[in-house]
Amino acid sequence: MGLWVEGPAAAAPSLGPAQVGEIGGVVLRLRSGAAPAPLRHGDVVAAGEGVHTAAGARVELVFAGQGLVRLGEGSDAALLPEARCVALRRGALLVQADRMIGGIEVITQGAALVPLGTTYLVEAGDQGLRVRVLEGAVQVVPADPHAHAAVVLPGEGWRSRGGRETVDLRGALAGDPLVHGFARVLPSGPRVLDLADQQRRGILAGRNERLRRELHWQRPPRRPIVLPEILSREGTFYEHP
Repeated sequence: MGLWVEGPAAAAPSLGPAQVGEIGGVVLRLRSGAAPAPLRHGDVVAAGEGVHTAAGARVELVFAGQGLVRLGEGSDAALLPEARCVALRRGALLVQADRMIGGIEVITQGAALVPLGTTYLVEAGDQGLRVRVLEGAVQVVPADPHAHAAVVLPGEGWRSRGGRETVDLRGALAGDPLVHGFARVLPSGPRVLDLADQQRRGILAGRNERLRRELHWQRPPRRPIVLPEILSREGTFYEHP
C-alpha cells in the first residue's frame, strides 16, 4: 500500500496500535470479516481496523508517545499506522502529533493532508473537504492531478468548495467540540494559545507569509495520490457478515 504522497512523515517510525482514551456514546470497532463490536476505554485498535462513531458519540485514540486522533460524531475512519496515516471516509477528526517525531497524515477521497508535526481539524462529507490548522503546517494535495496543492498554516483553513478561509484560533480552542469537548487538554494547547495571541495582535499573518515562502522551497515534488483500497470501495469500510 505504501505512502500516497512523499513528505516529511516518510522517514518517521510507525505509529503502532492506538489505545482508546476518552470515549462517549456508541463507538464501534470495524474489522474485515467480523461484525462491528463496541469499543471501550483502554481497548487497543490495531492496523487496518476501522472506527465508527454514532450520533452524539466521540472517541480519542492515543498512540504511545506519538500523538493522538479524536473523532467526532458520525465519523468513519481507519488506522494505517505503518504509513503514519488515518483514512477518513466521512465525519470530523482532530489530529495532534509531535513535530519532532513526525506528523500524522489524513487521506480522504478528495485529498491527502500531509502535516509537519501539527494540530489540525478535518471534516469530510457531502459538503466537501474542510481543513483548519491550529499549529504547524499542512500541505493539502488534491486527488485531482491538475489541481494546485495548498499550504495551510496556523489560523488558516481550506475548503475544497471555496478555497482559503480565516480560522479564529481562540474561538476554535473554546468552541470546537473536538478541542474543548474532551476532559484532557491538548498537549499542543499552550502552543495554540501563543499563536492565538499572535493572531489577536495582528502579527500571525506576516509570520505565516514568511513561513509559506520557506516551505515553498522545502516541499518535495508532488506525487500522484493512489487511494488505499479501504477508501476506494463504495459503501462502508468493510463487508460485514
